[in-house]
Amino acid sequence: MGFRTGGYAKIWEINKKENYSEVSLTTRRKSKETGKYETDFRSKFVRFVGDAHKKLQDVKTSDTIKILGCDVQSRYNKDKNTNYVNYIVFDFEKANNESLPEEATDDLPF
Repeated sequence: MGFRTGGYAKIWEINKKENYSEVSLTTRRKSKETGKYETDFRSKFVRFVGDAHKKLQDVKTSDTIKILGCDVQSRYNKDKNTNYVNYIVFDFEKANNESLPEEATDDLPF
């Protein structure tokens, strides 16, 4: 699944700033070999901006969300010989039994 639009993510920590939030989150996928869920994306520094930043007021740690809009940006700093990758979420919805059909929640990796 990974970090992508339409993917589900579990929220571990929210650090609210003035115009954005830095969120620690993970995504998981089911292994074809073992049938168990395995973490396939983890970051402590996913930036939630715009509508996503505003919607975080209704989210608490351990909630699962569905990412509706996101982007990945990278830039290379030649002087430091370092590549920086930024993960950004623009919009999401909470993924719980009230907002998803019951059969869809069976497929959630959390």
